[in-house]
Amino acid sequence: MKAKLFYAAAAVTTYAFLLSAPLAAQWVNFKTPGIPRTPDGKPDVSAPVPRTADGKPDLSGIWRAPGGSPYLRNIAVDLKPGEIQPSAQALYEQHVLDLGADSPRAHCLPDPPPYYHLAGMSRIVQTRALTVIMNEGISNSDVTRTIFTDGRELPDPEEMNPAWLGHSVGHWEGDTLVVTTAGYNDRSWLDFVGHPHSESLR
Repeated sequence: MKAKLFYAAAAVTTYAFLLSAPLAAQWVNFKTPGIPRTPDGKPDVSAPVPRTADGKPDLSGIWRAPGGSPYLRNIAVDLKPGEIQPSAQALYEQHVLDLGADSPRAHCLPDPPPYYHLAGMSRIVQTRALTVIMNEGISNSDVTRTIFTDGRELPDPEEMNPAWLGHSVGHWEGDTLVVTTAGYNDRSWLDFVGHPHSESLR
């Protein structure tokens, strides 16, 4: 009896797995409502910026940072020797010596901004009270950043629990969403090669 149940469960799991790829692929041809399009059906990138009901630019959608940024690999590429604090330089050199053994990515842990936004595609969901950024990259696909835009201020530093993506609040200045983030933990790296940061990062 147990063997029959096992094989039945295995068959259902296999069937579901085989179906997942073609079912997911069907979304490729689904056109997102509200996107302005040219006569041939392609997104019209020259169309006016979409706006929310309160007149703010609507950031909702899939975004991807331009590829080839040197800062993705080395955020300090423009810095001169001596411009990094000695303690941070020593920790960076240790990361290089260890061949990145402590890299958060090597342990499937989140990347911090700005590396978080440069590593792949992101889905933004915008409401009046908050903006949510869901990373759809390979290494941190389950990571979500929440930016509160409901008028609140950042918590007192003594009350913030250090987090991988910190704590973010934002406000609009014209058409620009200005975001302030604090409360990072010090376990993440700023780039691929291992430049560190402290919990004072903002």
